[in-house]
Amino acid sequence: MRHTPLQSGERFGRLVAVKRVASPNRFIYWQFRCDCGQLYSTNLNKVRGGWIKSCGCFRREKLLEGRMKLHLSNSTHKMSRTPEFKIWREILQRCTNPNSKNWDNYGGRGIKICQRWLKFENFYLDMGSRPLGVIGKRPEFSIDRIDNDGNYEPSNCRWGTREQQYASRRNAWATKPESMRNRRNAWVTQPEAMHSRRNPWITRRAQMEKP
Repeated sequence: MRHTPLQSGERFGRLVAVKRVASPNRFIYWQFRCDCGQLYSTNLNKVRGGWIKSCGCFRREKLLEGRMKLHLSNSTHKMSRTPEFKIWREILQRCTNPNSKNWDNYGGRGIKICQRWLKFENFYLDMGSRPLGVIGKRPEFSIDRIDNDGNYEPSNCRWGTREQQYASRRNAWATKPESMRNRRNAWVTQPEAMHSRRNPWITRRAQMEKP
């Protein structure tokens, strides 16, 4: 049977075609990028036939979702040691606790966590498991707000790579007023002068030390 050409970018469920790859058998294999971010190579016929719709993350999510529903009636979700729970707890702290060390950069400047996500079970059902991947000794993916000035909510969050997070921060800084960007540049070019404005003692000390 003749192979019907496949175009890069075609979507099948969660999979988007990337390129044809070497096959381990007589069947045609293609590489796909899953919506979760993973690259996945598999039998093209199974993808076209609808037997494979993701890299496997959909099945894992459904299994975990079933487990979560079973635990909803219990006093605990039994996920307190997972990376997803630790990330959710950090978000909750930085957005709701003024004593958090990250409060100034989040809750202190108006970043909130949506009402739905005040419950971990809802956060996990919306975000799913953090994708696998490690760079050095650090996880490749972490929670990322698409709009750096937006809130923690389903429509504004994703599991993003470091590059995606840096891009979000750069884009957010580019939209800041020129006065704020100039102040940041002053910190970079004249750190001692800017620091002395926040701590007058540094200025007085410098004057006392002059010969």
